Amino acid sequence: MSKIEPSVFKFLSELEKNNDRDWFTANKKRFESEAKEPFLNFLEDLRTRLAKSEPELSKIPVKKMMFRIYRDIRFSKDKSPYKTHLTALISPEGTKNKTFPAHYLHISADECFLAGGAYFIENADVLYRVRRFVFDNSERFEKLINAGSFKENFGEMQGEKHKRIPPEFKEFHERQPLIANKQFYWSANLSPKNLQKDGAAELIVEKIQAAAEIRKFFIEALDE
Repeated sequence: MSKIEPSVFKFLSELEKNNDRDWFTANKKRFESEAKEPFLNFLEDLRTRLAKSEPELSKIPVKKMMFRIYRDIRFSKDKSPYKTHLTALISPEGTKNKTFPAHYLHISADECFLAGGAYFIENADVLYRVRRFVFDNSERFEKLINAGSFKENFGEMQGEKHKRIPPEFKEFHERQPLIANKQFYWSANLSPKNLQKDGAAELIVEKIQAAAEIRKFFIEALDE
């Protein structure tokens, strides 16, 4: 299945207007058949295509790459019980390991995007290791983030920044402000309309390949 079925977007659109337990309970079978199952089928197609260059993806079922539809509302002012989007972390460890530089796919009725990189950096020691790797491999890093295919597909490296950085990186920061980041990620908007057309999977794989080398860079950084 090289496209996402229109039923996925239709169900998510309805869920946006009816985000309550009674409605979802009455429509749970529809969620399974019209949204969840088609999305998993699309992920399976993506996984098969990506496994040609990332064979480790074959080790895990795609259902372990998909995040649950249920929201954690314990500490949230928004008490809506369900997410109005479907998301997946396409990675050899699925959603268990959010630190690994995986491919993140987000689908909603009116907003879709693909992202990747070191987004969930677990603690200060790991962040320091990533920054040190960027510092020690600065020429390679700058070449990768300025590569034509990366910039064409994703624009620029993103991420929230710390106001303070370790003293040893302060001089380097003047040349490369990204050293202040506490996240290093990239993203590209995807058209919901285009994702419902044949060739959607190929489009996503093409974009993922455009970030293949910078993704390897961060895998190396986290393995240091």
